[in-house]
Amino acid sequence: MTAHSHEVDGGTVCLYSNGRLINTFDFTAAGFKPELANALARAIVGQFGHTSLEAQRQSWRCLRKLSAFLNAAGVEQKPNLPHDVLSRFRDWLAVSGLASSTAQSTLNVVSATLAWCYRNVPAVLSPATSLLVQGFVRTAPVVRPPLTPAELKAILAACYADIEETEAKLAAGRRIIEGRPANAEEAELAPIVSKLLELGGGDLPRLRDIFSSRVGLGTRVFKMGGTDMLLGRLWLTTEAIFPFYVAILAQTSGNPYAILAMQRGCLRDHPLREDLERVVWLKLRSHSEQHAEFPKGRTWSAPELCRRLMALNEGLLEQCIPEDRDKLFICKKKKIREVGAMKFQMMHVLLDQFIGRHQLPGFDFKDLRKAGAAAHHQATGSVVAAQRRLNHRSVVTTARYTRIEDRSDAHDAVIRKFQGQLMSGVVREGAVRDSTVKQRPAGHETVFGFSCADPFAGVAPGSIVGKPCLQFHRCATCPGALITLDDATVVARLLATGRALDEARERSLKEGWWPRFKEAYEPTRLILQDELLPAVAPAIREKALSLPTAAAMLHLE
Repeated sequence: MTAHSHEVDGGTVCLYSNGRLINTFDFTAAGFKPELANALARAIVGQFGHTSLEAQRQSWRCLRKLSAFLNAAGVEQKPNLPHDVLSRFRDWLAVSGLASSTAQSTLNVVSATLAWCYRNVPAVLSPATSLLVQGFVRTAPVVRPPLTPAELKAILAACYADIEETEAKLAAGRRIIEGRPANAEEAELAPIVSKLLELGGGDLPRLRDIFSSRVGLGTRVFKMGGTDMLLGRLWLTTEAIFPFYVAILAQTSGNPYAILAMQRGCLRDHPLREDLERVVWLKLRSHSEQHAEFPKGRTWSAPELCRRLMALNEGLLEQCIPEDRDKLFICKKKKIREVGAMKFQMMHVLLDQFIGRHQLPGFDFKDLRKAGAAAHHQATGSVVAAQRRLNHRSVVTTARYTRIEDRSDAHDAVIRKFQGQLMSGVVREGAVRDSTVKQRPAGHETVFGFSCADPFAGVAPGSIVGKPCLQFHRCATCPGALITLDDATVVARLLATGRALDEARERSLKEGWWPRFKEAYEPTRLILQDELLPAVAPAIREKALSLPTAAAMLHLE
């Protein structure tokens, strides 16, 4: 686990990770007077030191806006800030051109920091300072139309083209370094690269060192396109790693921050199927593992992209900063010449360049997650598929990503179909009461208490049209399931199913086959426990408990 610590020296905060300096917040250099700089340095540690690294950096950026305001408005910082400094800062934000949500977030950070100073370093503020100011009315977010399947394919095609170009450049770079050029251009570069690496001790030297080397390298490097061009041929850079990130993000439908923090050990075998494999990552806020499944052997699948990326940046691991050595998206930074994980701050700049270069429709990283949800919803006709793809616990959360109206016509057709089937059952039951002949109701009972409209329809995941459905344990999420919760006989079987699954769950934990139970039966048990049985009326449940089940439950495993 990474250990973070802070060191406050006057108006400067040094942020360390495993003993290595990774950030400096210099309040004096930012324009604050020494007394206020010292107080704010203590305040940012006391107020935000427990938060994530990105949250601390964001707090620092907000406090720099306070400095910009103080200097632009000519606010005196001696002997202390005026009593109305916060309200004046709020007015300055209002005309700064920032979005209302950004202005409010900035105001929140500055208010919390000044409140800390008021409690702990009161000398830097007026005794009459008011910390209550009017907030900003958050405007409704602009709802961007979801990416269409064609647009998503265009984005992925652009990623794949860039990836192929990167792999070709790095392959040429390896040939140049190893002294086996494949063409005249590589032959011309080989001696230059060799001298540069010798001068830089295995790395590309700075321009000042190149021009002061007195071996005539400067002019030749300039004619070749500069050190940035050479850097991109020799090592994986931030620009080169970007299309890998976008493609993996689009295919996994993951959270942008969580995917960027993905580890190198992100590939797992599927627990049940040999033809599938998983990409796994950690959801940062909940610290829960999430995954997406893919067929094996696909050239452009997310698992294969992860392997190709790891092969390209494996040579950088020894140079990588310690806290990022286990990360997937590590690269060589052009400006600081450091090897580490790609940071999110530059992502939108790279995204704008990527969109412009390939003439793509405007999109944001979170749009790729929404597109994945919509695609699974539309392809299956069930929001549950989107829920599983996004690794959500509740379909209520998933509904924020995929609109129910996207499938309204299909949903109406399904409702009409099943309403007709339910009414047919009611009419048939009425006819049976007046007849001496006992008839079975239409439909097919499954072993777990559900009725199936047509077990040969091929609607369940993995089933084939015309062949009997073998997904009996997934009836709870099948669009062909008929679940009449006001029928005591149906509820009796559902209750028996719940008891059987609870008993099997306990056995799986004791006997060591819990992973299989979790994969095959736990989704059905949770839907019964959390969604279906709680919706049964108490009177129906009481009657169902008095009825014997129509058939014995299977003894699972």
